Amino acid sequence: MDRTHRRIVGAVTALVVTAGVPSALAGGTAAADPPGPPCSLTGMTTYAWDGGGDGSSWSDPDNWSGDVAPGAGDQDDAYVCIGGSATVEMHEGDVALVQAVDVDTAAQLLIDPGAGLFVYADPATRPSTVRGYLQVGGAIGGPGRIDLTGLFGTPASSSDTVLDPTPALAGDPCELFDGLPPAACASGGAMVDSFAMNGYGGLRLVGGYDLVVDGALVPADAGIGMSPGSRLEIRPGHQVNIHGSGDFFPIGTGGPRPVVVNEGIIRKYRGGGLATDRGVTVISTAYEGDGEVWVEDEDEVVIADGSRRAAEVTAGSSLGSGPCRRVADDCRFTTLRQRGKRQSAVLQAPLSQSPSQRALVQVRPRPGLRRPGDLGIPYLVHADQLQATASTPALIELRYDGRLLHGRTWADVQVFRQPHAGAAWRRIRACRADGTPRSGAHACVDRRGLTDSSRQVPGSGGDAVLVVRTTVTSRWVGR
Repeated sequence: MDRTHRRIVGAVTALVVTAGVPSALAGGTAAADPPGPPCSLTGMTTYAWDGGGDGSSWSDPDNWSGDVAPGAGDQDDAYVCIGGSATVEMHEGDVALVQAVDVDTAAQLLIDPGAGLFVYADPATRPSTVRGYLQVGGAIGGPGRIDLTGLFGTPASSSDTVLDPTPALAGDPCELFDGLPPAACASGGAMVDSFAMNGYGGLRLVGGYDLVVDGALVPADAGIGMSPGSRLEIRPGHQVNIHGSGDFFPIGTGGPRPVVVNEGIIRKYRGGGLATDRGVTVISTAYEGDGEVWVEDEDEVVIADGSRRAAEVTAGSSLGSGPCRRVADDCRFTTLRQRGKRQSAVLQAPLSQSPSQRALVQVRPRPGLRRPGDLGIPYLVHADQLQATASTPALIELRYDGRLLHGRTWADVQVFRQPHAGAAWRRIRACRADGTPRSGAHACVDRRGLTDSSRQVPGSGGDAVLVVRTTVTSRWVGR
């Protein structure tokens, strides 16, 4: 299989991508410029932290220059600067609406449940910057942009606490707090996370808010709930590393479906022995992007968009089910030997597939179809709108752990296809010398001895890969 293609991979039940979801480029948040020096914005009234009151409470006016604490009526003018090594805490009931905020490298801002901080300045000219530590138990957001170059965390450790009812990144504070001035009600906004490796707990994206990963995020065993119009965008070369079983799920009704836009990498690791870790992360928002999904060992990432449509793949892109091992910058499906006899399946769309005619693909194991003599478990490899021909076919790779073969090689394994549920299984014959099926056949097993044909995998302990070149898809098994 051509490893140069961008790949969509993982142990997935692939039901993805609705029409009308904005693309990552056309609908994405503009890339953030590097932040300027701390507290360098001008043209606003500066509220600088001096700690002259109790030394920690946002609402204590003596802690601020001018002895006035920023509050709910300051969205037109206030610029908040927290410098030095200050630790500032917003308590329940504290709500501040400001133009912009700047938190210096050694400083900390703690937003308790029931508190909120929202920024309103033009994102292009007056972005807010958090260089130190931001802990959100309440809410932060607003229609402005917050550049996060420091650490970020929430106290939510499970999907249950995400829903009750904070923490939140929110575009519209009026959805969360009563009694705010009408001018405070807004939507949109974005937090751009540029930190190299950022840990956090669960959270919600509310009011059309965007969370843009321009670094690396590591969720705890918690989820991300997303309201209509909200986006989680993973930029190319950046990643979300999941070490628990937190899901990405829609909350609320109406408006455009929230979307996970993956142009980078979603990595799914085991959850470190957590008792609540079921080894599965479900993405049930809309999903799009040409990024990778890498799944370690026996975990799963289930992409289950509410449209109930299959994953959309363009020419040359691949989707599969099974474990994969990272090799350089590629994620290759493999059979890992730590936990028993393993197998995987991958489908690559034809190189002739038109970008405007995306193939709708599902790749998943079907243990209920297993019969005596089968190698492992049959796989459903199904695709609608597949533009495959004998000369430009789809490619299916079926990989089997060497211990499933009991000394056999790829040359001894036969591949069978079931055209539809309940039909007889039919053996797939070898391809002709030019790689095409024999007359009247729709598929063939590539046994030509080429580097991308059926083969043994060096250094794998005897793993075998069977390559099927096909114009049709259905159910497949090795025997």
